Amino acid sequence: MSKSHQYFICISGEIEGRTSGSLAWRLARGETSNQNNFEPFIFMLSHDELERKEFVLKYSPSLDVYLREINEMSLQKLQGWKSGIFYAKNVFRKHEKDWKMVYIARSGCAEGEIAWKFDWGLTCLKIRSALVVFQHTCFEAGVVSWSICNDGDLCFIGNKEGVLELCKDDLAGSKYLELKAVLKGEGNGDASWQHSQLFRQKDHDPHFPFFIKLKFD
Repeated sequence: MSKSHQYFICISGEIEGRTSGSLAWRLARGETSNQNNFEPFIFMLSHDELERKEFVLKYSPSLDVYLREINEMSLQKLQGWKSGIFYAKNVFRKHEKDWKMVYIARSGCAEGEIAWKFDWGLTCLKIRSALVVFQHTCFEAGVVSWSICNDGDLCFIGNKEGVLELCKDDLAGSKYLELKAVLKGEGNGDASWQHSQLFRQKDHDPHFPFFIKLKFD
């Protein structure tokens, strides 16, 4: 992706941030700490995507790569789970070499958060539909809460099946979407952090358990 198609947001060094307000607003004001040491990334439509009126992205933890369908003949690759995220706190990619499994998990006992952002506000397009596949796994008392919100702070809560479909009426007037997940849960022992996982799969699995498709008019 060229520099013209991404934003970088400067974040102040406050240790604790507010829990109220949209994530974008909190980041812009510097009220959320950047504990995972990454540059916030925003997906914006390329020229080809503008012409196709479609945005398609998927992520595989086994490959640790995002694939973005620029056009029918071209895929863009972003290497590493951090390379495509807007925000993360207390999460990391875990590779269980003994069990040959890989997934995104929270760090220790703290609550984990992760978010992605998709912005078409500088275009004349209007969003027509959104399809999100967001596979997640919980054990014992683990909890994964996920949702997708627009710039008007209208949020749609994801289900345990990990599939969310939104139509034109749901998304009317939206200029961007934020997809966010919170990983939490209480449990016994030092392994309670493993009880809430995103995109769990075998470390040789070629499939993509995270997928999003946006269509526009």
